[in-house]
Amino acid sequence: LVLVLVLVLVLVLVLVLVLVLVLVLVLVLVLVLVLVLVLVLVLV
Repeated sequence: LVLVLVLVLVLVLVLVLVLVLVLVLVLVLVLVLVLVLVLVLVLV
């Protein structure tokens, strides 16, 4: 039982880490897109 609990906890932690990484990547992509749009607007 203890081993199963530890495995579940590790899986949950890994899932949370992956979700956080994905969120950070999405945020970075959005920021880059916004910067590009602003640059295009300023240049044009």
